[in-house]
Amino acid sequence: MTCLLSVLTMYAQVPIDTLPALQRDSVPNRFTDSTVVSLKQIKFSSQSFDDEVKYAAKDSMWFDVKNKRLHLYGQASVIYTSLNIKAGYILLDYNINEISAEQFADTSGQLVGLPEFEDGDQKFKADKLRYNFKTKKGIIYQTRTTQEDLYVISERAKFIGSATQDTSSRSSNTIYNENAILTTCNAVHPHFGIHTQKLKVVPDKVVVTGFSNVEIGGIPTPLVLPFGFFPISKTRKAGLIIPRDFEFADREGLGIKEFGWYQPISDHIDAKVLLNAYTSGSWGIQGTLRYDDKYRFNGDFDLHFNNR
Repeated sequence: MTCLLSVLTMYAQVPIDTLPALQRDSVPNRFTDSTVVSLKQIKFSSQSFDDEVKYAAKDSMWFDVKNKRLHLYGQASVIYTSLNIKAGYILLDYNINEISAEQFADTSGQLVGLPEFEDGDQKFKADKLRYNFKTKKGIIYQTRTTQEDLYVISERAKFIGSATQDTSSRSSNTIYNENAILTTCNAVHPHFGIHTQKLKVVPDKVVVTGFSNVEIGGIPTPLVLPFGFFPISKTRKAGLIIPRDFEFADREGLGIKEFGWYQPISDHIDAKVLLNAYTSGSWGIQGTLRYDDKYRFNGDFDLHFNNR
């Protein structure tokens, strides 16, 4: 069942951080078509959404006229400007201009419909989320985002969208993460990563971490970083190179391979320094200078040193 709602401009009444915890109202999980209230019967305030809201649900939907809340059950979705939110259950609250999303228990009792948030090119999944349309702020729980070749997994994150009406670029969005892991491992439970209590993501620009340490197999290592700066722009920028995985060698033991720094020097020259380190005490360093003038010449110089 799909409905279309067009209403006018409104102002948020409650900051996102002061909103009550996400919870489901005491209503049945299933409704017949006779339960759905016609939107023509509802009078909205002149202070409302400044663009049309599209919403749908496969299982059922109903409108709480008294509290001005729209409940969507089963493969629910809401589209508003550049935002596209999908989940098993969605609550759209017109009083505070907020959307809440979480999983929904199907007929077998299994939770399905992990919330998905999409704003332009910015996409992520979470256990549950809350987002205010007017302030463009949201709270995300147990989220996983992809930033170019990096994966950010966090316990809780705050999403702040652009205050402007320009929705053509996702770089205006900022995500502040708490208790996060930054990794290049795409496993559900990463084999390794950089664990930090504070992590900031500016899409298409940079990932910044506070004091952090490297974890392998969920175990902290003595390798610590006072801070981290990881460019994620599609253009060439200096920054740390994070290994894609750790390895185990017969002689050297467990280790991290190709952890280092990338530095563009000019339009035709760049350099990188890579470090390999193993639990046996073996280590190695590699420096590479690469040059490339398209259609004319290209090549590189390599310098290696290994201590076994």
